[in-house]
Amino acid sequence: MLPDEPLAKAAHNAARLEEYFAAHLDWGTDSGGLAALHALHSALTRALAAGLWPLLERHDLALPRGGPEWCVARLPAGLLEAERVQRFGVFVQQLGDWLMTLPEVRVSDRGRELLTGLARALAGTAAAVEQMLAASGVEVTPLGPEERSPPPEPDPPPSAAAVRLTDEARDARLVLEDSESTPVLQTFQGKLELTFEAQQALAQFLEESGIQYNSYQRTRLERKVLQWVQAAPPRSVLVIRVGDLTGRPEPYPSYTLK
Repeated sequence: MLPDEPLAKAAHNAARLEEYFAAHLDWGTDSGGLAALHALHSALTRALAAGLWPLLERHDLALPRGGPEWCVARLPAGLLEAERVQRFGVFVQQLGDWLMTLPEVRVSDRGRELLTGLARALAGTAAAVEQMLAASGVEVTPLGPEERSPPPEPDPPPSAAAVRLTDEARDARLVLEDSESTPVLQTFQGKLELTFEAQQALAQFLEESGIQYNSYQRTRLERKVLQWVQAAPPRSVLVIRVGDLTGRPEPYPSYTLK
């Protein structure tokens, strides 16, 4: 089980980061700071999509909903220091790397609260950074949690005993790299989605791993995979693996250098 201390430290630092950007919403920056803000937003997107969302879902925790509620006073307009924003980006990048090592780790009841608080703080920071980028004329795609709605088809009833993860499933890997030669994402009728080939590869991976999903679960997984692909850090590719934290095999994301 993961000790509460590292999660508490991460949640505390993330809350301070959110407060900083909420207080500096009216601040501008030079070209170097703008590039640092954009890199920070990419790091936040990755930490949320590939690190926190899977953790929250695996522990059956509610994803943050609605916009952030900032209770800090805004400071008079000034100029952000690019170097400071770069340091924030390094922190978030390292935090995301750490979070992506935790898909099989269990947490305490307090750890569950800390995970939710950490997600809210990072999502709030991302919202503030998006506002600052928009004010500078830079468009970014906000990344929020998936909307939860009742599935149109019932989930398979859980077995009384946990399903054992076979050695074959534990060793299974699905590598997805979005490139010109092997595209994974496509735009259809203005909506970004997985290509047919990527959907087929994912379906085959699930079958070979012994994972049985209904159509709703399959669609939901495809949305998550799309986010995982988008969150891949530079010079890295998505590697989907299989874990059994919930008592039955489930896919989770990881990344490896090209």
